[in-house]
Amino acid sequence: MPTAAPDARRDARRAQLLTELVALTPQQPATCYWRAVELDALLEVGLPEGRGLDVGCGDGQLMSVLLAHAGPRELVGIDLDPREVELAAASGVYAGTHVAPADALPLPDATFDFAISNSVLEHIPDLDAALAEVARVLRPGAPLVATVPVAELDEAFAGAGVLSPLLGRDRATYLRRMDERLAHVSLWDEPRWERALRAAGFADVTFTPYLDEREVRTWERLSNWTGGLLGALAGRRRPIEVSRSLRISTGARFNRPLRRVTGPVAARALRRTPHLEGGARHGCRVVVAHRAG
Repeated sequence: MPTAAPDARRDARRAQLLTELVALTPQQPATCYWRAVELDALLEVGLPEGRGLDVGCGDGQLMSVLLAHAGPRELVGIDLDPREVELAAASGVYAGTHVAPADALPLPDATFDFAISNSVLEHIPDLDAALAEVARVLRPGAPLVATVPVAELDEAFAGAGVLSPLLGRDRATYLRRMDERLAHVSLWDEPRWERALRAAGFADVTFTPYLDEREVRTWERLSNWTGGLLGALAGRRRPIEVSRSLRISTGARFNRPLRRVTGPVAARALRRTPHLEGGARHGCRVVVAHRAG
């Protein structure tokens, strides 16, 4: 049976990441918890040097936290959401931004030294076309670094518990609604990811697991009692839609009092979740693949 393996450096970095994330989005304690583990995994793998493309940049906040730890990079951001891209352009993180789908990048061939995509690829319907486009704009040998949930994520979920009347009375319904809430379209396993990446023109594919089963279930509890509950009461809308409808967003006047509540809750969850080593089931992977050629 896997045992807890304390790592003071990792724990300190995750705690710092969590503090920075909660300061930016206190209305999303579960997401902050997930992202603290995720960004720590990215930093452990390493962010490539050079000119990079951020596929699915959002509003740029997450990248600003990552760069505060990894060091500055010249980045171009793309995203489908015009509102998010407007915020990203104003963030100072990006040298340029574009409103564009990942499967039709308005960029020339062989332009970038690396591409990064943080919890975005799993939302793209035509992912094979998107991967081919990312490969097209990378220079030969340049890496794509992506964080993605995998099929093991659904397997690791504990279930709705006392919230089952709202979130799904049977496991199949609960998992379907969870995937709908998270907007997961392509929840692939490692072999499926490797086949798709190689078909798109990548080679040397590696996978680094993160968000182990205990961490998945800690996130699940936080998520179900916050965004999941609000989303169910609001007609099963996604968390970002609920936040926008309630006007709970970055810079809102409610952020400071929210931080006082959600910050300690998320920090306590992080401290109380021992990391598992060895054969533990993990819900996500950092995928690194290099453009062939």
